[in-house]
Amino acid sequence: MGAEVTVVAFKGMTAPGQPVPEIVEMLEELLERAKAGDVRALAYATVESDMAFTDSWWAENGTGFQLAAAAGVLHWKALGSLAQMGEEQ
Repeated sequence: MGAEVTVVAFKGMTAPGQPVPEIVEMLEELLERAKAGDVRALAYATVESDMAFTDSWWAENGTGFQLAAAAGVLHWKALGSLAQMGEEQ
């Protein structure tokens, strides 16, 4: 038999092939809200384990402009967070 191999992750990262708990929690909470009828539009972007990204969106009639505005706010929040993390390193 071959030697047993253990894969570990760097601090703050998840081991390859394992789910990221924070992402699973976010998706479960969103799914609950969607099933309750509270979500009328959705946009998402993901980064896959191979660093490829995907994105998609869907908006019920009358919600497209609000979704675009929310996506813009998210863009600026992400950039601000990344800039702050860069300053701390």
